[in-house]
Amino acid sequence: WFIFKWLPIFTEMSRPRWSQSASILLFLGDKICMVRRSGSSRFMPHALVFPGGKLEEDDEKWAREYLAGRTNRCCCSRCNPGDVTDLAFRRFALRELKEETSIELDVSEAVSRMVY
Repeated sequence: WFIFKWLPIFTEMSRPRWSQSASILLFLGDKICMVRRSGSSRFMPHALVFPGGKLEEDDEKWAREYLAGRTNRCCCSRCNPGDVTDLAFRRFALRELKEETSIELDVSEAVSRMVY
């Protein structure tokens, strides 16, 4: 009974909250792009990870505006879907790659070859 005394009891308040996040895997031949997390990161310091992060409100806002016709600046060459989430994640993936690695892909080429 001693061991069970210290086990956490999950309640509605203690359940983890899910966030919309993703990573992007960039391949070049047999190489793959990874980044090293900062040593001061609270989560997995110094770990090698794929570029990524959390979907930001601006990504979804841009996707809604694009679908409503308020912006003609597309994030890719394949913007036909009527799904806000699909467009937001495409933009998000390219933004995270640029922010974390300074790699800016030719968007028309990159997204047409995206697999998700």
